Amino acid sequence: MKSAATTHFPRVIIEKDQKWLYNPVLRKRFKNRPEERVRLRWVDFLLLETLWKKNRIGFETPLKVRQQSGKLRADLLLYSDSMKPAILIECKSDSVPLNTSTAEQAARYNQNLDAPWLILTNGVTDYAFQIIDGKPVKSKNPVETGQEQFERDWSYWAERGFCSNTATDLIRRRVLPFLNRFWDEDQSGQIKYLPFETSYLPIPMSHYYRIIPADEQKKLAVSVMGHKQSGTFLTAVLNDKGDNRGLLIIDLEKTLAGRPEHARIISHEEKFVDAQTILDEIFPENVDMDLKNIQEQIIRFFD
Repeated sequence: MKSAATTHFPRVIIEKDQKWLYNPVLRKRFKNRPEERVRLRWVDFLLLETLWKKNRIGFETPLKVRQQSGKLRADLLLYSDSMKPAILIECKSDSVPLNTSTAEQAARYNQNLDAPWLILTNGVTDYAFQIIDGKPVKSKNPVETGQEQFERDWSYWAERGFCSNTATDLIRRRVLPFLNRFWDEDQSGQIKYLPFETSYLPIPMSHYYRIIPADEQKKLAVSVMGHKQSGTFLTAVLNDKGDNRGLLIIDLEKTLAGRPEHARIISHEEKFVDAQTILDEIFPENVDMDLKNIQEQIIRFFD
C-alpha cells in the first residue's frame, strides 16, 4: 500500500551549507541519511494526522536478538496507553525493496518486544503485519488517522526547507497554494529525495522533488525550496536518457516582483531567461494544479 508518509516531510536545519534533520520529539538534530528521512517522515505523519502522543513514540529501543551479534535498535516503537509495546515500525531507505524476508527479519527483532503489530516502510510503500504465533501475517495499517484535517501553512513548509520564512506577502499568496497542491497525494509523479554534491543556490539543492515524465526518455524533477533568509526558489532538473541535461533555477521572490533576470538555465553554459510568463502559468491563483501544464511550461526552456 502507498505509504502513510508519502506527502510528509522531515523538518530540517541548514548550517554552513549542510542540511541536518530535526527530530521534534527528541528535540535534536540527526545526520541527513535515507533511513532517518523515512523515520522522520513517519513521525511527521504520526504527530499531524493521528492521535499518537509524543510520549508514546520511542526511538532506537535496544533489542536483544538470538543468534545476532552486535547491538540492534528499533527504528520506531509506538506504545499503548498503558505504555506497552504496540507497533514496531522498521524504516528502510526508499531504495530498499520491501519483501517477506524483510518482514521475517523485523519479526525476529520484535521477539523481545512482543509488539502485536509490525509495519515496514521505505517512505514509498508500507506493509503492515499482525504478529500471530510469532509470525507476521499481512494486515491493514493499524495506525488510524484521528485528528482533524491539519492545514499546511507557510510555517510548515518553511520548517521543512521548501520556502523562506522571511518571504513577502506576495510570495506567500502565490506560492503557498502551489505547495499544497503540488505535494498533494492525489498528484501523479513520484516524490523522490535527490542528492546533489554541489549547489547553485545559497542552500543545498539536495531535496524532495516530484518526478514528472515528459516522454519515454525524458523526465523532469521539479521542486520549490528555501530556508530562513535564503529566498525561495523553483528548481527543475531535466533528465534525458539517464543523464541530467540541464538545470532551471528561478528566484521566485525577485521574479514574481517583476525582475525576470533572476531566472537562469544552467547546462553547457549559463544563461538568463525570461520566466515571468511561466510563473503566471505555474502559480495561478484559485486554479486546479495541472502537472502536464507545468511540465510543458518548464521543459520549453531546455529546448
